[in-house]
Amino acid sequence: MADPSGKPPEKPSPWTPEMVKAIIDGLRPYADRWMGLQERRYDHELNLERATSRAAWYVLAILMVFLSVVIGLMVGLVFAGKVSGDALLFLVGTVSGYILAMVQRHLFPEVIEVPPES
Repeated sequence: MADPSGKPPEKPSPWTPEMVKAIIDGLRPYADRWMGLQERRYDHELNLERATSRAAWYVLAILMVFLSVVIGLMVGLVFAGKVSGDALLFLVGTVSGYILAMVQRHLFPEVIEVPPES
């Protein structure tokens, strides 16, 4: 029999609370394993990023020390009168540009996102 709004009466759901609980209990171990996998994946990516960052800063520090030594030697040569001040100015400008470009690369890394395959 139809109700006053003209809709046929709704059939009772074939799902009982016990059936739903059994399904959820059956899926729970898989959900726990999936969550554990996601946590380990996140930890791995975080550790990889830390190691990469640490190595990049070591390389950057070594390069800075090397460039400081080169500029120090050049300053010594300028004071000794073996090299003109223009050469020192050119070297310092070139090294400054190189350092700014390198620091920019570390502070603002270029991220390339690959679209997922369809």
